[in-house]
Amino acid sequence: MKKTFLFIALVINIFLYSLNYREIASGGPIADFSQNSFDNSNGKTLLQEPIYEEIFFQKLKVNFPIYLHVFNRKGDIKIEGWNKDYLEITAVKQCSNSLKQLKNTFITVNEENGLTVKSVAYGKNECARVSYTIKVPKNVYIGQIETEEGEVKVQNIENLKYSKN
Repeated sequence: MKKTFLFIALVINIFLYSLNYREIASGGPIADFSQNSFDNSNGKTLLQEPIYEEIFFQKLKVNFPIYLHVFNRKGDIKIEGWNKDYLEITAVKQCSNSLKQLKNTFITVNEENGLTVKSVAYGKNECARVSYTIKVPKNVYIGQIETEEGEVKVQNIENLKYSKN
């Protein structure tokens, strides 16, 4: 009787393993499939691509007066004046294609000829979107602000002289 029970348990275990039961129960690919899908208005199920994200943050103490320039390809640029004597740059990089492409998008900050913040992509990296929030002292001069795909919002700045291309 004991041997029969062990044999049946072994057969059931092999059967469940062949159906990837353990993978489904532990949140494997089949369980993730249902979480990464949604129904459109026609009732059809569509897959949602994963979005990779990385956050860049930097505080800078600079000598005033200074011009701020921001160059971005895809993404919004928000510049806010505040009553502190330093800048805070927060950039959120997002890409739905691959983590590697996200890692090949860099944020550069250069203090020559004012302060220049720029998104730089290497390789075939058209997917990365970078959204900036830059907090600056109210007396900073706003120079060139450029983004091809996104909005520019500047608020609470005394020396507003910017252009969007």
